[in-house]
Amino acid sequence: MTAPPLSIAIHPARQGAARVSIRSTRPVKAARVLENRSPEEALGMLPRLYSVCAMAQLDAGRQALAAAGSGIDLLGEEDRDRERVLLETAREHLWRILIDWPALLESEADPAQVMSLGKLNQWLRSRGEAPGADRAAGTPALQLSELLLTGVFGREPLDWLSMDCEAVQDWSREVDTPAANLVAFLIDQRWEDTGAIEPRFLPNVTNAEFNDRLAEDEYDQFVTFPEWEDEARETTPLLRQQNVPMVRQLLDRWGGGGLTRVVALLAELAGIPEQLTVVSSESAQPHQTSLPENTGLSQVNAARGRLVHRAVVDQHRIRRYQVLAPTEWNCHPRGVLAKSLSALDSRNPSTVRKQAALLITAIDPCVGYSLEVH
Repeated sequence: MTAPPLSIAIHPARQGAARVSIRSTRPVKAARVLENRSPEEALGMLPRLYSVCAMAQLDAGRQALAAAGSGIDLLGEEDRDRERVLLETAREHLWRILIDWPALLESEADPAQVMSLGKLNQWLRSRGEAPGADRAAGTPALQLSELLLTGVFGREPLDWLSMDCEAVQDWSREVDTPAANLVAFLIDQRWEDTGAIEPRFLPNVTNAEFNDRLAEDEYDQFVTFPEWEDEARETTPLLRQQNVPMVRQLLDRWGGGGLTRVVALLAELAGIPEQLTVVSSESAQPHQTSLPENTGLSQVNAARGRLVHRAVVDQHRIRRYQVLAPTEWNCHPRGVLAKSLSALDSRNPSTVRKQAALLITAIDPCVGYSLEVH
């Protein structure tokens, strides 16, 4: 049996924080296979090379290659890419909520909800290539709204999003969904601050700044263990949702722990249907002209965080291609996952294992993992 790409070990300490080791065998240099290929060939390979968030990868690749002067035309694709990335983000979050969250509570997933999720997944796998399919009757956007209403929030997503943190607690008692059940469980167990840390978010970094770092990253050290201003930063749904009122209240009360991260993911999911109704080319990332000639760089908000692609194109051939994925930030040996796990009270191995599984699922490393509690 092949070992999971991520190996996590927690070593209890008699005093102070537990020691956490995270080792990754993720193929962070996989993008090198795109080099010496045409831009069109590379775009055809990207969704297969990075199948988990294929739409975000394709969007980032298209933007980077277009900005590099490769001849790739974004006209007519920006809206569709943006819509598919949003739906992909919803799918990834729903996978956690409908399948992984019940498993954390040792219960079974609802087959009808899983079937609905499967339909959304099937549409995304087809990449929505059929003309006019994106906005036809019965589209994934409509399916998504229905699934959020019945399977996640038990009410209209925007109504849920308008609640304060006290109302969220009441909601968790009133609604029988995997999301409400996990929130209620965390509150009942008094695990609201499980793994709580002060988040060190990845700041807004310009394309030019990222390009400078990646241009000198000959051996992919930055891509493998990224740091910004000498810190391993966090890029998660909590970063994007930190100013949503209910999330801000939880951050102030409980810090960046289990409950806050669970609610932040739910807050992002609740906002996606409305975002789908206002998708327009105005929301696309503007091309920056401050990069060297034949160089393009893009940043896309994928489900797990900020995704960066950089391409250097010469004579219609890709000379350099780099991908900086959110997993490398969040699962850095000194990153948010390691710090959160270090914050656990390690005196009870059984409790640590349960809390660790919760935190890993909430931060969501994108790949399979093994967990050892010593």
